[in-house]
Amino acid sequence: MAMANIAGKISFHVGKKLSISHNLGKERTSPNWNKDGHINAERTPLNVVLTNTPLKDFFKETFGEAIKKYNAANEKKHPDRVTDVNKYYNDQKGKAQEAIFQMSDHDNYLKMVNEVGQQCADEIHKAYLTDIYNQWVKENPSLKVFSATIHMDETKDGAPHLHLDFIPIAESSRGLTKKLSMDGAMKQLGFIRESKQKYAETPYKQWLNTHRERVEHLAERYITVIPSEPSVVGHQQPQEWKAQECKRSAVQKITEAFALKKTIASAQAIIDNAEDIKRAAAQEAKKITDGAKVKQLKSEKCVDELKKEAEALKQEYTAIKEKINSRTDYWEKSEKRIKTKILELTKKEASIDQTVEAEVQARLSMQDFINRQKDEDVRYRRKVLEKFHDNQHTHDIPDRPQSNTQRGR
Repeated sequence: MAMANIAGKISFHVGKKLSISHNLGKERTSPNWNKDGHINAERTPLNVVLTNTPLKDFFKETFGEAIKKYNAANEKKHPDRVTDVNKYYNDQKGKAQEAIFQMSDHDNYLKMVNEVGQQCADEIHKAYLTDIYNQWVKENPSLKVFSATIHMDETKDGAPHLHLDFIPIAESSRGLTKKLSMDGAMKQLGFIRESKQKYAETPYKQWLNTHRERVEHLAERYITVIPSEPSVVGHQQPQEWKAQECKRSAVQKITEAFALKKTIASAQAIIDNAEDIKRAAAQEAKKITDGAKVKQLKSEKCVDELKKEAEALKQEYTAIKEKINSRTDYWEKSEKRIKTKILELTKKEASIDQTVEAEVQARLSMQDFINRQKDEDVRYRRKVLEKFHDNQHTHDIPDRPQSNTQRGR
């Protein structure tokens, strides 16, 4: 989404004052609630409910299992400690808290509407506030959200804003395994008091300032962000805040009027002081504008550097890919040569096996022939001896007739 040519601060407040009926209910359009007409009923349908679970149901879903385990462990030895979800809800529901987020103020909202149009301005605010909700869920897992609503209908003297209602949850090894605790929730998020830190720098205040930086960083996608003062605890509805600011300003002016002498010299001094304040404000505005321009130039330079780096990485990737393809071709060819060699060796081995088998068969045939000749000689000699004994006289043993079969070597 395109960045608007707007410079402003991000509003972020956290406190224990919340009203689900105001955020979601019919109170929004009732005469008793909307006495000053700050809610535009025609824009109420534009409101966005990101999530909403009744707080009592949320307690049951979140703490029900932990309470069951706690009761099972205590019902025999400590029956007085047994509790239930309803009792825990009634005891702890007052610890639910609400965070309100808003991008810049009413004047800058109107300026954005004039610059990009009503619909586009609304979409920019919705996108930013939705980003905040998604970031919260991701970055603050121990601050469980049970209701989150974007109000688009309070733009008469305000700007679109997000009401995010949550309860701080901590895991524990004693008592309830899951309990409602802000200190425990901060510890699980990694915010703890270091020995070198000042006493006032509580983990909660550390988290407030850290999360403010996160939401301001998100807003840099949409507007030029002017860094805000560190977060403070507590918040009011927009109309309450405006009334209190008017009252504070009026009291300050009256006090200053009584403190100054009502003389022409004093009046002139006030005028001169006003001119000095005006010049100082103009200088400060110029400084902010110049800072925004410098920041924009730095951003453009950073984008150029990132593009160059991306191009270099792309070229390196292409070179590596070509090298890998070359290596792949080499190994495929090597594999093909090896397979061919294996096939040749297999054929050669089969041929050798056949030759050896033939040689063995030939030698076995020759041995059979020699054995047959030996058997024939034995039979012949036995026959001659038998004939000799039959004649009972001595005579020369005639030569053995030649066999028709050629004798072996």
